Formats: sequence, C-alpha cells, structure tokens
Amino acid sequence: MSQDVRKGTRFTACFPVQIGHPTYGYVMAKTLDVSTTGFLCSIASRYPTGGEIEIAIDIDGDATVRCVGMIMRERFSSNHRFTYGVRIIRFKDNGRTVWGEALLQILRKERLRDPVSSAN
Repeated sequence: MSQDVRKGTRFTACFPVQIGHPTYGYVMAKTLDVSTTGFLCSIASRYPTGGEIEIAIDIDGDATVRCVGMIMRERFSSNHRFTYGVRIIRFKDNGRTVWGEALLQILRKERLRDPVSSAN
C-alpha cells in the first residue's frame, strides 16, 4: 500500500482491464495499482491524455467493473510501453459496488500481511 499525493491511498493490484477508444481502438492491459478514484496501467498503444475511454476491469474472474475513465497522465517507459494514470469518471450498472468490494478485499489482505503497519 502506498500514499500518493494524486488521489489517496493506492494498492498494488493486477487486474485484467480492457481499454477502448472509438478512434484509437481496444486493447487488453493489466492494472499496476488501484485506488478508489482510478488506476495505473501499462500498454503498448498510445492514447490521448484527457480523452475518455471505455473500461472493463475483470475482478478475479467473478465480476466485471464497467466504467468510463479519463487518461490523466502518460509516461513512456524504457520497455516501449506507455504507463497511464486513469481516473474513473462514472461507473456503469453495479460497477461502483463491485469496485468498492474489490478494494476492501485488497485492504483486508494488506492488513493480514502486515498487521503492525495497518494499525498505525
């Protein structure tokens, strides 16, 4: 778990995510970290910063979070991939509930791994 000045607490989590844009296409990626407001992911394709994207995040094969996000920042990596910070703008269907439950599960696992740090 790490504290990031952008938007609260971030958790390391690797969820499969489909990212889509009507002009730039659809790709599969994996999240690198997640928070209540968004996630970080790395992909080989380039997308416009500030543009809206369609998102489908697979939560452990049990549920899918469907939402719309906005690419807030971009960083080019030495491995010829783009790392994007994505803010979730709005959830579809029961996405907000599923996302919240997934983050709670991650938090519980973090506390089990390191009960001393999570007590502070």
